[in-house]
Amino acid sequence: MNGWASGLLAQSDPISRLGDRFEPGGYDLHAGQIYILIGILVGIGITVWVLTRYFARKEGQGFYSPKRLFRELCSAHELDWRDRRLLQQVVRLHRLSQPATLFVDPVLIDEAVGHGMFAQQRQHLEMLRSKVFD
Repeated sequence: MNGWASGLLAQSDPISRLGDRFEPGGYDLHAGQIYILIGILVGIGITVWVLTRYFARKEGQGFYSPKRLFRELCSAHELDWRDRRLLQQVVRLHRLSQPATLFVDPVLIDEAVGHGMFAQQRQHLEMLRSKVFD
């Protein structure tokens, strides 16, 4: 036989035996191979999880962060660090779980103005109220 014909016939043998692995005892799977497969799957899962968190954070969606929302609202209203600090004290006074509530309910700031704890900052609070709500 020619060299190419014998090579072609030699290659047909593995193809004809391809289904042998599906028969009982046809393929031995070793524990090391299982550990490698599990490691690869875990690695893929972790990679997908990290990439999902990275892109979601980068786009600014999918994360519940009351503090970040409060900071963004303060920035939108062009409040400096003293204003933010004073508003954070008002948040603590009212024990708000969502600090951004101050930006939708002016009564919270009005109550703080009347509170004795803010006697020295009364004018500052009134200025903040007008800056945020007027």
